[in-house]
Amino acid sequence: MASTFVLGLVVGSFLNVCIFRLPWGRSIVRPGSHCPSCNKSIAWFDNIPVLSWLVLRGRCRHCSTTISFRYPGIELLTGALFALVYWIEVELSLQWVPGGPDPNATTVHWRYLYHLFLLCALIVATFIDFDYQVIPDSVTIPGMMIGLVLGCAIGQVHLIPAWIVPSALERLYIPPWFSAHPHVHGLIASAAGLVVGGGLVWLVRAVGYLVLRKEAMGFGDVTLMAMIGSFVGWQAAVLTFFFAPFFGVAVGMVQWLLHGESRFAYGPYLSLAALAVVLAWKPVWEWAAPIFGLLMLYPWLLPTLLVLGLGLLATMLVGGRVVRAAIGRITAVTAPDATEEAADPTADSPPAEPRPDSPLPEPDGPKDKDDDIASGENPLAGA
Repeated sequence: MASTFVLGLVVGSFLNVCIFRLPWGRSIVRPGSHCPSCNKSIAWFDNIPVLSWLVLRGRCRHCSTTISFRYPGIELLTGALFALVYWIEVELSLQWVPGGPDPNATTVHWRYLYHLFLLCALIVATFIDFDYQVIPDSVTIPGMMIGLVLGCAIGQVHLIPAWIVPSALERLYIPPWFSAHPHVHGLIASAAGLVVGGGLVWLVRAVGYLVLRKEAMGFGDVTLMAMIGSFVGWQAAVLTFFFAPFFGVAVGMVQWLLHGESRFAYGPYLSLAALAVVLAWKPVWEWAAPIFGLLMLYPWLLPTLLVLGLGLLATMLVGGRVVRAAIGRITAVTAPDATEEAADPTADSPPAEPRPDSPLPEPDGPKDKDDDIASGENPLAGA
C-alpha cells in the first residue's frame, strides 16, 4: 500500500499542472516546468513531490517567490486517496455485492486502476471548480471516453450489472448474456451511466431555468455527472446525484442567506458524493437494492418519481425566491435612509469611504498566471 501512496504523490504533482493549466487552455506537456516569476527552468531535484517543497521551504530556488502549500497539499491528498482506494477495493474487497463481478485478484486490480482514472479526473474538476466555478470540457470529455473505452475493454469493472431484477424476493435475476459477453455489457453499463448521470443534472438545470429564468446549474455539472456515470454505472450515478445535495446544500444556503450569492461550485460535492458511493458501495447498495428492485419490477415508478422530484424541486426554487424577496424587503425597511443624510449640507461627517467588501468587477476569465505570485499562489504549479 505504501507504493500506491508514492504513486499518488507523483500523479498528484501532474494533477497540479492540469489544475492550473487547463482553465487557460494551455498544454499540460509544454513548456516544461519553470518559474513564471524569474522564468528559470526547474531542475528535476526541485520537482520531487512534497520533499522539494519542504527542502526549499516553500520558495523558488532562484527568485525566492513563495510557493503555496496547496501544491504539496494536493499531492498528499492524491497519495492518501490512492492508498485508501487500494485498501478498500483490493486488500479488503469491500465493494463486492451479490450480482457484481467475481472479486478475484485480476478483477479487483483492474477495477482499482479503472477507478484511479475517475479519481484523478474528480480531483482536477473539483479544484478548478472551486477556483473559477467552471469545469472545462478538457477534463470531462476525455474522462467520459476513458470510462466508455476501458469499461468495454476490461468488461469486469462495473459495480453492479446494468440490469438486475429481484426474483422470488430473495434471488437476483441477471440476464445470462451479460456473463457471455462481458465487453458488450461493460460498454452498455458505462453508456447507461453516462446518459442517466448527465440526464439527471440536465433535467434539474432545465427546471431551474424555467423557474428562475437563469441557470440553476452549469453545463459543466452536466458533463461531470455524465463522466461519473460512465465509470460507476447508472445505479451508482443516481445515488451520487441524490447524495450530493447533502454535501453541498448547507454551504450553498449559508452563502445565499449571508451574501445573497446564489452561485457556488457544485462540482466538488458531486465529486465527493461519487467518491463516497464508490468507497462505501457495499452498504450503500444493500440499502438501495430494494428500491432499485421495485423500479425494475414496476418500470412506471421511475417516471412517476422523476416527475414528483422535479415538481418538488420547482416548488423549492419558487419558495426560495419568495424567502429571498421577503428578506430583501425587510432589509430595505430597516436600513437607514442614506439618501437624506447625503443631501444634508450641514452634515459634519466626512465623505463615506468605499467599503472594503464592495464587489469588484468579475474577470473575463481565469486570472493571469502572474497574479498567483502576488496572491501567494505557487508560481511553479503551471510549469
